[in-house]
Amino acid sequence: MNFLRRLCREPLLWFVLLAIPLFLIGKQAREAPATIYVGRENLVDFIKNNTNSQSIAEEVEEGDIAARLDGLPGAALNTLVADYVTEEALYREAKSLGLDKKDYALRRRLIQQYDAVIRGLITPIEPRPDEAAIAQYFRDHPEKYYREPTTTFAHVYFNAETRGAQQALLDAERLRDRLNHEFLPPERGVLLGDRFLYHSQYVDRARDLIASHFGEEFAAHTAALAPDANRWQGPFRSAYGYHLLLVRAQVVGRNPTLAEVRAEVEQDARAAAVEKSIAAAKAQVVKAYKVELEDSLHRILKGS
Repeated sequence: MNFLRRLCREPLLWFVLLAIPLFLIGKQAREAPATIYVGRENLVDFIKNNTNSQSIAEEVEEGDIAARLDGLPGAALNTLVADYVTEEALYREAKSLGLDKKDYALRRRLIQQYDAVIRGLITPIEPRPDEAAIAQYFRDHPEKYYREPTTTFAHVYFNAETRGAQQALLDAERLRDRLNHEFLPPERGVLLGDRFLYHSQYVDRARDLIASHFGEEFAAHTAALAPDANRWQGPFRSAYGYHLLLVRAQVVGRNPTLAEVRAEVEQDARAAAVEKSIAAAKAQVVKAYKVELEDSLHRILKGS
């Protein structure tokens, strides 16, 4: 089993597997171009059509591409060239399927299709990570599994727009005293206020969601309140008016144990392994090509 795992992780295996579907669909033997020439025009065209590329957008402003290309730092230019070479290599492989057009949108689609071929071959046969790999991934990515603090509460809403801000505050104070004196159940208490845009009761909700419904200041007040299922607290101001709160539970944020989230971690660890294998397979495709830089680009890299 360990031998099979090691074998499946060999980049050369992916390269061989990528050739299989091409052979099966009757791909004719061909002499692949041995050189990928990289010139300024190639890079300018590449940048114009890849505006979402982080390695490009951080360094080059739209409309000033050609002028700023010479001023790119060596590391940024090297990344740009590598991105272009990878795209060109995958594009040529996609062309070998018989779809040869000069339309750049089609070029991108061909590359995406070839990328899907690679992904489709690798994903099903990527072995499940062993226990050591799962544990290591869990240690390396604790932030992915952190459990946010949550609050469980009911609230009674007083609309500041329809009642007026001052009257809404007075009405909330009066009802608070009544509810705490009569010990009405929360289900009845929430009916004594105005209709709220969202919910009257929230169970195990994180601060971000509470803030999106009530506003950040209200969420901060809610998180700071001590739980007391027998006492209405407030009034507290939100983006919409005033609220009485019955806080039933506060759960502190924590890092779970691996046992609690093992299935999730295993899935994430395998997904990461798939992406690593896909990157290795693409690297094997690129290795089949010789990269030749335009002299001006070569001088920039050499001088950096």
